[in-house]
Amino acid sequence: MAENHFPEPISDYLPNLLDPKHTKGSSGKLAIIGGSPDYTGAPFYASYAPLRIGADLTYVYTVPEAATVIKSYSPDLIVLPTLDWDTIKKRIETFDGIVFGPGLGRETETLVPLLRKLIPEVRKRQDSVSLVVDADGLFLVEQDISLIKNCPNIVLTPNHREFDYLWKTVFPNDKPSESDAVGDVRKVAKELGVVVMKKGGADVISDGERIVSCSDQSTPRRCGGQGDLLAGATCLFAFWASKFPDAKACPKTRLLRGAAAASKFIRYTGLTTYEKIGRSMTASDMIKSIGSALSHFDKSGHHL
Repeated sequence: MAENHFPEPISDYLPNLLDPKHTKGSSGKLAIIGGSPDYTGAPFYASYAPLRIGADLTYVYTVPEAATVIKSYSPDLIVLPTLDWDTIKKRIETFDGIVFGPGLGRETETLVPLLRKLIPEVRKRQDSVSLVVDADGLFLVEQDISLIKNCPNIVLTPNHREFDYLWKTVFPNDKPSESDAVGDVRKVAKELGVVVMKKGGADVISDGERIVSCSDQSTPRRCGGQGDLLAGATCLFAFWASKFPDAKACPKTRLLRGAAAASKFIRYTGLTTYEKIGRSMTASDMIKSIGSALSHFDKSGHHL
């Protein structure tokens, strides 16, 4: 995997639904830890996009005040009205991926302790689970950046503003380059020992050594929720990428592939949605376009 090289066609990631060994759960069981009374859409997008792409089950752990609202968006989601660690831990060994942060809020007194309990469990399962840290999760990680250091099955997904804050946390006495954004992403990833995907005009993904850049055309409409769709898709594609032989020896390889595939898929989904709807498109419209995007990428006919 080198800079500006996309690893494999997305069709190579998709599970074979006609395999007789394929059962419920084989295509992925994900957990999304997010949501708050003010932000219920973000965890919905992060959990519903993977379902529409092909995950079998998604669980949403959220505060009680947000749970009923999120449940009302779709009966397909499993919504648990709690952020209690003991409740989350009961199922944690069954999850293939976890997204932490969409709409979660910044109550550091309760959420940073939750993160401190979650990360050690993620470290224990480097070969079988990926953790995507997005949105408010990035702010919470920055309160104790040592928590995630050298945990190879974690991917951080900052946008350009969030990346600036992350840089200041990692390199408080240094300034990022004004001309080498790719190098900056690699530098942060190397220092932390995790995978970083900086979202922008081109999504730049690095594990501190290798770089994958996805600059496929996407929608010019920058509506809220697109980052949440990408976070959920990254979590799912990272799980699907675990079937590649070299991914088993290196969790970062799984995450590089997963983030790159998700970037390509969501960019195409956004572009085709914009072509249909134009300026008025929203993230909800992108959700509706996922099926046609799958038809475009899936050459096996398993989407039928």
